[in-house]
Amino acid sequence: MPATTMVMKAGDIFVLTDERGEISDDIMGAGLYFRDTRFLSEYRLYLNGQPLVLLDASADHNAAGIAQFTNELLSSPRGEILPHTVGLRRLREVERGLRERIEIHNFNDFQVMLEIDFVFAADFRDIFDIRGFRPAGRGQ
Repeated sequence: MPATTMVMKAGDIFVLTDERGEISDDIMGAGLYFRDTRFLSEYRLYLNGQPLVLLDASADHNAAGIAQFTNELLSSPRGEILPHTVGLRRLREVERGLRERIEIHNFNDFQVMLEIDFVFAADFRDIFDIRGFRPAGRGQ
């Protein structure tokens, strides 16, 4: 389980992620919430099918965050293994929704082929249900 979590909040929106900015079952209650309903229950990013290597992450005033990553392994056109030669920056803002910008920088002196995968899931669960509170009855 990740040791660090990141919380971002603006108005009725809050996001609870791991230190990488990822939403997964590794953190109890992780997700993107609007008015106590979880809209994103999973959000992960992969480069060439592999998780990224976190270099640094920070949040600014709880409504913006930056995470800097590098690649695990890549292969050059000649078949050489190239660890840590691509930089990826995830810039995230929470204001009237979640907005994220991804910047990628190739530190090699040649082109590399990259496949970027985003994994999303939504369950629209109530935050109290996620925390284990069971109401006696439900409204319409």
